[in-house]
Amino acid sequence: MSTNIDWAKLVSEGRAKAMGVPWTERDLQAIHGEKMSADDVRAGFFTKKMKEDYEKELAERGSEMPLEKMVKKDLIKIAKELKIDFNEKIISKGDLILEIKSKREELKIKNDGKDAENVEQKVE
Repeated sequence: MSTNIDWAKLVSEGRAKAMGVPWTERDLQAIHGEKMSADDVRAGFFTKKMKEDYEKELAERGSEMPLEKMVKKDLIKIAKELKIDFNEKIISKGDLILEIKSKREELKIKNDGKDAENVEQKVE
């Protein structure tokens, strides 16, 4: 019997917060008690009201949600719109964010510094 923990599997199934990082009691309360998604809790939202208030504040400021606060499925949409080559079953949220930022920078250089960030903001 193997004693190795498959952290990647635990994270992908929402059974761990990150590689080598278990859920805290507060995280577990948010997931099971408040019925928040694992991705939302990883982004720091422990109640639906916290997330709604944050989104409302962003809307009032005319800002878009930072990539770090987005859920993985929205990052996947952005990456596909940017034509980034990746395997969505394997890539981590952190790696998606790095790839998106890198692609934006590449597009910005190609477009002589013009706004290349419009593509990722079309996520609904």
